[in-house]
Amino acid sequence: MSGGGSRTAFEPAHTLREHATEVFAQRIAAAVGTERAADPDAQLVVVAGPEILGVLRRHLPAGRHATLEYPHNLANLPEPDLHRRLLESVAELRKA
Repeated sequence: MSGGGSRTAFEPAHTLREHATEVFAQRIAAAVGTERAADPDAQLVVVAGPEILGVLRRHLPAGRHATLEYPHNLANLPEPDLHRRLLESVAELRKA
């Protein structure tokens, strides 16, 4: 950035990572919207790292907020551990 805080012609408005995160969140939100149309009473549980969770909230259809949110990145867990953690997380969040 230049000293004045504005972007130059050589600096993109978003990084490739930010753009990919936005596109990913848009795709998830579109799927949620489709599922909501099919089953308006379905509950939504979101398990995502804090960064993607914040972006996802901006893209969810109006009035379609998560019933439960677990703001942790579990992407690198082995599948058996992931399954166990998800079950534990949902149980923990339902108590709250």
